[in-house]
Amino acid sequence: MTVGENIRVLRLARGFSQKELGSICGLAEPTIRNYELGNRKVNDRSLKKIAKALGISELALVDRHIDTPEDAMHILFALAEKFGLCTVMGDSDVSAKLDFTKRDMHDYLQVWHKKRAECQGGTISKEELKAWELTFPEQILNQTRMKLDAERKKNQKKDDEKENS
Repeated sequence: MTVGENIRVLRLARGFSQKELGSICGLAEPTIRNYELGNRKVNDRSLKKIAKALGISELALVDRHIDTPEDAMHILFALAEKFGLCTVMGDSDVSAKLDFTKRDMHDYLQVWHKKRAECQGGTISKEELKAWELTFPEQILNQTRMKLDAERKKNQKKDDEKENS
């Protein structure tokens, strides 16, 4: 997706109109519209402002320029070197699967797989999946916080019951 398309997906996911997003980051509504339509290139300063207004990393908005299988392979090479991506042979000699030796990347892949399955199953839309991907890992952090909060409340309730006994 282009930078403009990414801005549009995240703006809509956050519930902002073009005018509201422009106002938050000090840009005119037509400027946001032109970015989204691809009529105007987003400069670095504006990209930073928009990313900050949307509460995401600038990198989430960038077009990665993966246009060929060769481009994809070079990204896989970099992932192997940096994050432990490896290939695993499938059930036959003609299929290979990708996996990560580093646990956190493996866990992230599982979470992403589950989210993609929700989309394929119709639980969430393609737009919701894309917004989730663009704001990753925000959702994982929020889910972790919610689990911790629920556990704290549960433990507090047990402690309160012991004190009242």
